[in-house]
Amino acid sequence: MAYFRGFLAVLRAARIPAWPTQPAPNRRAPDRDRCSLHGSTAVSTRFHYKPYNPHQDIKDPKRQDPEFFERAAGTVKLDEYYFDNMKLLWNEIVGSQRALVMKAQDQLIGNYTDYGLPKIDPTKPRLEYRHVESLRNAPESVKKIFSIEYGQKKDMTTVIKKEMAEKVVRHGYDKSSPQAKIAWATCCIRYWTALTEEMLKQNPDRARPKWFRKRIFTILNYRNTHLKYLNMHDSAEFDRVVKTLKLAYHIPKPHDKDRQFSNLTRKIWTEKMLRKRVVDEKEKKLKALHEQILAHRDDRMKEINEEMQRLSDEKKEIEETLHNIDVKHGKIVEGVVGKYQQKLVEELTEISLQAALFYHPKPDMFRASTARLRENLKQQHKEKEQEQKKQ
Repeated sequence: MAYFRGFLAVLRAARIPAWPTQPAPNRRAPDRDRCSLHGSTAVSTRFHYKPYNPHQDIKDPKRQDPEFFERAAGTVKLDEYYFDNMKLLWNEIVGSQRALVMKAQDQLIGNYTDYGLPKIDPTKPRLEYRHVESLRNAPESVKKIFSIEYGQKKDMTTVIKKEMAEKVVRHGYDKSSPQAKIAWATCCIRYWTALTEEMLKQNPDRARPKWFRKRIFTILNYRNTHLKYLNMHDSAEFDRVVKTLKLAYHIPKPHDKDRQFSNLTRKIWTEKMLRKRVVDEKEKKLKALHEQILAHRDDRMKEINEEMQRLSDEKKEIEETLHNIDVKHGKIVEGVVGKYQQKLVEELTEISLQAALFYHPKPDMFRASTARLRENLKQQHKEKEQEQKKQ
């Protein structure tokens, strides 16, 4: 019906009658034909092309791992088509981002059986009639009327919320603690996701309801707020709630802010993955070389020891040859054991006595005295030359 109303609106905008009519008396037929021609073009362009939707329907549960795409980027070949393959991988990241935000935390990707909800017996009475004693002895036909199966959807969700809350709360009257709020939000997220998938199965060509998606996104932020609060104030209780409700809550690292998708672009992400790949390849090659060295270490050490022994023997032979040459030339007396040592104590005593008896000028004074001596010698030499010329 909505499609037909939109079609009528387009026809009215193009001034085309919805059914064949006679032309007006004051209107010419060629004008009507021209309008119908343009109107047909408008109708075909309005409903022929489908808008581009980058979001994909993810069915692989492995993509729920936050490091899945980083590992996939590490397996891309480093060849001339590297950046083209990285572009295709980036398109997959963009296409799966919405599904991961909505489903990855509850591990709902690929889980189309129970959606993480507890199994409820539909033949049991509704929650508000469970404490009625007269209903326990009533016939089966009466019990069916007050059962969950014959009730509304809210009766089913009420029971699911209660059972999920009983798993994490500490007592039956707890309704305002972070544990109870997290359980309530988890039930809403999973039940609404199941309803969305059921609606898409009934009408596959229909788009996902935006109002449902906005509610799920709002409840997700609400639950993350309480999970963060519970983790800050009681980490043991946080671990218990996450394990009981089967949540995949990954705490973002403070130094890894660029892992958030809102801060990334394809160029930044590709550059980051390429740098990481270069570092990983370098470490891998260094590790392979280290293992290769350790594998052949014993053989190599044996070769090194043999080479060192050969060099030491050669050194001894050269030293013996040089010693024989010195003995032959008379530089060394053969048969002398040890080396000649000076009488350091006696010489030092003599030096100290001479220093006490004689004055030794400073280096600058010594230089000045030598300069004067040279000048005097030059003057005497000139005087002698002049006397010889006079004679």
